[in-house]
Order: sequence, then structure tokens, then C-alpha cells
Amino acid sequence: MVHRAFQAFAPWAALLVAASGVAPASAAPIFFTDLAAFQAALSAASGATQTESFETHPLSEDLTANPSTANGITVASNAGPSSDLRAVIPVGNGTVGVDVLTQRGGSTITFTFASPINAFGIDIFDLGTQNTPTTLRLIIASGSQDLFAGFTGTANNLQFGGVIDTATPFTTVTFTNSTLNDRVFLDDLRYGRTGLPTPAPEPGTLALLGTALAGLSIGARRLRRPRA
Repeated sequence: MVHRAFQAFAPWAALLVAASGVAPASAAPIFFTDLAAFQAALSAASGATQTESFETHPLSEDLTANPSTANGITVASNAGPSSDLRAVIPVGNGTVGVDVLTQRGGSTITFTFASPINAFGIDIFDLGTQNTPTTLRLIIASGSQDLFAGFTGTANNLQFGGVIDTATPFTTVTFTNSTLNDRVFLDDLRYGRTGLPTPAPEPGTLALLGTALAGLSIGARRLRRPRA
């Protein structure tokens, strides 16, 4: 009798397990070009960030040969001596920041974190000031997006770039800039972790769960039915 009961319930039990959402639903990274929207999303996910203003970073006149590391953050670039982490910049917080002059073929700026994060944002100054539309792309392990495409800006313009990925923490963030001789300055990096909330079951999963429960009920009634 126990064996027959197990056989009757096994298919429905498997369906119930599948419907229970043991594995959380996947989520794609969300990219931002607005600081207020980034902060609102961070707050909604019970997250918090620290700010790195680069004041204690060792200065470097070539972030390709000499990446700059401090406070668990390494800054590097492929722009050779046209990449700097230096002081006395007339934008940003006015002291130290990351300065990269785009080389032929495009240039990258990469931030590497000693511990995984899932929230990143940074101020971007002087983007697209060469009278040539430029594209600035943000890349993390789980995805990428053109934050600004075909963008032109006036001197000292201030933009923002950020990303939050509640499903997949990351340790590197890379920006690519497409326009030759476009000098971009980055400062006031915000980084941290969200609360990583467990995604709610999707409607389809809930419907599947209801079907499984109904099947269990029918199966139980059949097993209790007396023989004729």
C-alpha cells in the first residue's frame, strides 16, 4: 500500500518541487545615467555604498604600466601615458581623479575590486567635447550597455554612469570610450552591496504550483477510495 501511494504521488511531488522556485529567478543588470535613479534603486534594494574620492590613491602618470591601488580598488587603463590618476583637476571634487585621453581605436578604464560588489556608480566629466559624437560603454561580467551613444557635450559637463546587479556580484567595471582625443575625467566612485532580495515567484510558477497542489489532492482522494 505504501509503495502504491509513493508511485501515485511521485509525479506530483516532482512537479511541486519544480514549481517551488528552489532556484531564484534570474535578473539582468540595470544600468543608470541618472544619480537620483541609481540612489532610489539602491535604497529600494536595501543597499548602501561607500564613496572613493581617490585622495589616498598613489598618483600615476601611466595607468597602463602602473595601475593605482588603494582601499581595495585598482584603477587601470589601456591608454598608456595618456591615462593618469593625478591631482589639481578643475572638475570633480577639485583634487584627485582618474583622467584618460582616448587613443586611436578607443580606450578603456577599468576598476577592479578586492571584494565582490553589485552596485557601482561614478561621476563622469568632460565627455564628448571633441565635436564628434562619442559612445561610452559600461561593462561588467554579466552584461554591458552603451550609457551614452552619439553624445556630444560642452566643457566640464557632468554625467553619471552606474549599474546594479542584484543577481550576480562582480569585481570589475570597465568603461570604453570611442572618440579619439576625448579626455574624460572620473571622480567620486560609489560602490557597495544591495540586500540581494530573493526574487518573488513569477505568475507562471504560481500557476504551476497550484496545478501541482490540485494533483496531490486528487491523488490523495483516489488512494482513500474503498475498493468495490
